Amino acid sequence: MFYSRKGRKFCLVFSAVLLAVTGTGMAFAPHYAVFLVLRFLVGAASSGLGMSSYILMMECVGSQYRNRALVGLCVAYAIGYSLLALFAWAIPDWRHLQLSISTWIILFILYYFVISESPRWLHGSGRGKECEQLLRRIARINGKTYPENVTIEIDNSV
Repeated sequence: MFYSRKGRKFCLVFSAVLLAVTGTGMAFAPHYAVFLVLRFLVGAASSGLGMSSYILMMECVGSQYRNRALVGLCVAYAIGYSLLALFAWAIPDWRHLQLSISTWIILFILYYFVISESPRWLHGSGRGKECEQLLRRIARINGKTYPENVTIEIDNSV
């Protein structure tokens, strides 16, 4: 429901910030109870980040490329977990390891300026003008022409 109200892009960046803050906080947890609470929040943020990136990808990729895009997303996760093992070998202290893998996640904030909102979400939330502008931009990036006789109209009477 949060994804439907705030948008896919907002949820992606919010989850990334929460993951970076709680993950970094785990490295400085003074007590085991604090560590456990932060670990729970890291799990929630990881789930939110994975879900929002999946939803955004599925809504922005054409149906003929969705399988390949999903495989690409899963390969990226597998590479990340493989690199985690390498980092754990190179950084034996768990606090330093946690800090080193958490702080770079803050770079996900830059996604807010790079990626666009889902056209489906924009249309579904009554923002037809923005949806049409985004579709025109996507067509231009893909080297296609957006048909001039197509406009997005949203019926708010229902």
